Amino acid sequence: WVPGLNVVIYHGNKEAREIIKKHELFLSKADVEDMRAESAAAWVRRLPASHVLPKFHVLITTYEYADDPVVQSVQWDALVVDEGHSLKAGPGTKRFDTIKKLRSKHHVLLTGTPLQNNLRELFNLLHHLDSKKFDSL
Repeated sequence: WVPGLNVVIYHGNKEAREIIKKHELFLSKADVEDMRAESAAAWVRRLPASHVLPKFHVLITTYEYADDPVVQSVQWDALVVDEGHSLKAGPGTKRFDTIKKLRSKHHVLLTGTPLQNNLRELFNLLHHLDSKKFDSL
């Protein structure tokens, strides 16, 4: 239970997503300026005026919006991919390449679908999680 956790669902038609972008995703530059002026925290005072801070702690969306510039612009702390088995086709597929472009410190793949004794599929999932460590089969 985390009552202070702000979860935003980024979904819906274009108009709905525009409303979410405008009101739910990021603090305005004026909000950041106010924080800089009022905060005793040194890290807040050092924020450049142009810095963008998210209002949310968790963003839930679908693969369909993963290539949205707003979603792509965030440096994520963690990326949790449901239906992770859908990435097993590997690099060169739209879904894999789109998700791979998301910048994240940590990646978690969730799946209930077992691998079918296919080393290539396992490698593709591992490559998505850490392409430096799993750079070639």
